[in-house]
Amino acid sequence: MSNLEIGRAAHKSDARDRIRVLLYIPDLQMGGTERTLVRLARHLDRDRYEIHVAWSGVWGMAGDILKGLDIPLHFLEFDSENPAEDVHFYRELRPDVYLSFAYRSIYRDVVAARTAGIQATLTFRGDLRHWDDAKKATKSDRRKNTATRLVIACGDAVGWVCANVEHVPWSRIRVVYNGVDLHDLPAVRPAQDTIRRELGLPAHVRLIGNASNYRTLKGYETFLHAFRRVVREYPAVHFAACGTEVEPGHLDKLRTLVRKFGLAEKVSLLPERADVAGFYSGLDLFVQSSVTEGLSNSLLEAMAWGVPVVATSVGGTPEAVVDSVCGRLIPHSDEKAMAQAILEPLRAPELLERWGLAGRRQIEDRFTIAGMMAGYEAAFEAALEVVR
Repeated sequence: MSNLEIGRAAHKSDARDRIRVLLYIPDLQMGGTERTLVRLARHLDRDRYEIHVAWSGVWGMAGDILKGLDIPLHFLEFDSENPAEDVHFYRELRPDVYLSFAYRSIYRDVVAARTAGIQATLTFRGDLRHWDDAKKATKSDRRKNTATRLVIACGDAVGWVCANVEHVPWSRIRVVYNGVDLHDLPAVRPAQDTIRRELGLPAHVRLIGNASNYRTLKGYETFLHAFRRVVREYPAVHFAACGTEVEPGHLDKLRTLVRKFGLAEKVSLLPERADVAGFYSGLDLFVQSSVTEGLSNSLLEAMAWGVPVVATSVGGTPEAVVDSVCGRLIPHSDEKAMAQAILEPLRAPELLERWGLAGRRQIEDRFTIAGMMAGYEAAFEAALEVVR
């Protein structure tokens, strides 16, 4: 597929009466970063912005959604033998604003954009550099940040890492919280039971859930150890997760643990699903068991649906979850604390309702789509202003 095969026709006839924004991401399988890009592409003002998306790796659900939104998509084949080809794509598309969602210390795309003459370049940060045990900036980080006008961080904790590890000045960092589209969500969570029907659960069984990809950093193993403790004391409970297996073999490892603990009838490890409404609306409790997080989109989505949460106090999670108000915060990798935190609201159902309502209010106050779009648009304008 050529670089512009999908998106060429969409911009050739445009009179450039809008700001052309190019969003880049390596892969289009659905994860937290991909969710952020999809939301941005979906909700930016189309009368003001002409949005394009480029990717260079694996196609997935995020690509299907973007295609359905009629957004021009461009497949990039980065050529290590001929970097000039990378630059050619950017020069031909000529975006006014370039925002890279490239993972980790990947820098080649933003360097190519700057080399092509694009001045309003931004890069996104959505994690705490979990791959970097030394927490030390590398040559790749420096190249990436040299080519970047502004960094967008998804929370204060992420911004702090960017400033203190990568040494990006705070004046070049914009913290923009991810937002949840509340337009189609009722103010009070309805008694929908799509996921419960799929699982064949009786009405009295409490359903605990998580919507994170299957990988070590999501802490599913700790959760299963904790869940074994929960089932001993509260048998009328079931756990369901949905996501993509990011680490090959990780699902098999989790299923082996499920069988070892005798939880085969109590645990459902499901693939990713487009019907997130049917998933969240059937939950009694959402548990985030992650070892590290930037600020989880799944957590925010659950809170928007009025689902109470138990979450590990990592990264930006405390920026969203107020302990004992929206749910319970616990240390990561602590199965005993996790089990106790889960059992607390199961034994006191009034907490489930109170935490759920408070979580919904938190989203309405601080994590709306309108707030997210305003933050990104302000960052775009700031980057453009620097080069005017």
